[in-house]
Amino acid sequence: NTLLRRIHNPDRRYTITKIFSSTIYILTATWIIVTVFAKYPGLITSLAIVGAGLAIALQDIVKDILGWGLILQHRLFVIGNRITIGNYTGEVVDIGILRTRVLEVGLPPHSVLEHTGKILSIPNAYVLTLPITNHSTISEFVNAEMHITITYESDWKKARRILHEIIQQETGAHTERERMQELQRTRMMYIHRQISGPEVYMDLAADGIDFVLRFSVPIGERRLIVSTLSEKILERFIAEGDIALAYKTVRSVSDKKEEKDTGGL
Repeated sequence: NTLLRRIHNPDRRYTITKIFSSTIYILTATWIIVTVFAKYPGLITSLAIVGAGLAIALQDIVKDILGWGLILQHRLFVIGNRITIGNYTGEVVDIGILRTRVLEVGLPPHSVLEHTGKILSIPNAYVLTLPITNHSTISEFVNAEMHITITYESDWKKARRILHEIIQQETGAHTERERMQELQRTRMMYIHRQISGPEVYMDLAADGIDFVLRFSVPIGERRLIVSTLSEKILERFIAEGDIALAYKTVRSVSDKKEEKDTGGL
């Protein structure tokens, strides 16, 4: 414990802990097996007889061990990756022989992919039968979108220019980091796509002119960045004065002629 306290890097501390504990388990198991077989040489024959029965009784454990081997051999995920196995999503905090533990991440729309504070213990056998999504395979970034709708009376050209300036200023630095990570992690893959950087798209909606802001954010930081963007966009629009956000309104329209005719009856 004293030695571990001196190691401030969490990745290095985790690796040393796993290596130390695994070494102790292997040495202990080897010593027990050698000692038992040395005293009882006929035990091997007895184990062979009951081996088939044990395989059936412990099939779930065997599957978990096979799944663990598959995870390590094919590097399906590593510590720190955000993964989805079946209906479970979280960040990997430990990969054991029988279980993989993840820090649960809530699903949208309510949780916005944020940590719930709960640890999920997922059997390794799930990787044999369930689809696995590794959100960190290509890079530590994901694409995010924001919808901004302004009125038709607003200066939409100025609004588009302002929106592009803001997302470029706040998220433009993520593009180069994402590009470098993707180049390093996809050297053995064929992925044909270009990272274009922050973009502003425009569409005509019933309520006004709809802008779609598309940009990259680090995994787990979407809510923080969207909040910052929203604040800066509101400040700029208010300062300009000729750009108004559109929102749903209800109008009550009366027919005066009909009211007059009805009143005369």
